[in-house]
Amino acid sequence: MLLHGVPALPPERVAVTLARTVRRIDALPILDAALRAEAVSLEALHAELITHGGLPGVCQARELVPLADARAECRQESQLRLVVIDGGLPHPEPQLQVGYFRLDLGYEELKVGIEYDGSSHLTRDRIRHDRHRGNWLATRGWRMRHFTDTDLYRHPTRILTTLHPLLTPP
Repeated sequence: MLLHGVPALPPERVAVTLARTVRRIDALPILDAALRAEAVSLEALHAELITHGGLPGVCQARELVPLADARAECRQESQLRLVVIDGGLPHPEPQLQVGYFRLDLGYEELKVGIEYDGSSHLTRDRIRHDRHRGNWLATRGWRMRHFTDTDLYRHPTRILTTLHPLLTPP
């Protein structure tokens, strides 16, 4: 295709090619971001998968495209969601609205929320907001779990062992 007169690959081709060729933990954020930016549709990604036939990494792309979700707001949210799913836990809902708050990930029926706390959570105003939200949710029976870059990139099993008791029947 031509984009402003310059030859370019269609965005769904680029997204699926990247989903085939980069590390799994990095591939889902690419798909999520492409959907969020409205550069592609889920239908276009599924259609593009067919054209990749037996190319290297196509199995990874086939597994990840159905998990892609435009609601993810950052790379780490997508990666956290993938760690949870790959760990065999139920699929969390991205950007779950609870009252007037949104949770990065959550399970409404179980009242379990999951947050990725990056450096943006370290400002004074953000800490105040997070504490208010945490207290508000706790008074309504929500159990929140917070994870950082260390959990996500160095100790992902911590995420699973922390969430497992909250998400599985005794």
